[in-house]
Amino acid sequence: MDRPQLTEQIGANLRAARLHSDTSLAAVAGDAGISTATLSRIENGKQSLDVTLLVVLAAIVGASPASIVGVGESLPSDERALVAALRAVEPAQQRRIMRAVERDGSATTPAAQLMEEVAEHLAAATIKLKAARRQMARERRRS
Repeated sequence: MDRPQLTEQIGANLRAARLHSDTSLAAVAGDAGISTATLSRIENGKQSLDVTLLVVLAAIVGASPASIVGVGESLPSDERALVAALRAVEPAQQRRIMRAVERDGSATTPAAQLMEEVAEHLAAATIKLKAARRQMARERRRS
């Protein structure tokens, strides 16, 4: 998939998630600190977005960044189930799971490697999301 197609896919997935959450374009844009025009361009595949904005927008519409990007769609069902199960636990628990997998020496299996990657990405995304929420709260207090 080339870059323009990926940008269109991400935009379409974001719009679907926003509509599913029954949230207006203006409300999501306002919560994310961007203009409605920018969000519209993103949803229409006319503008790409950075990872931080992806994480913020996904949180606002109640979706995972991976579902917006469309990552889990090509995984085998057993690995999708592992990813879903791992997403359901807190980051600290994810790290404990990954340490246990590594101790058992089974981290060389594709599913274990995938879980490790997902845990790392989720931990990073959680940190960025918390920072973005703190920044949005500070901006709201200022206005």
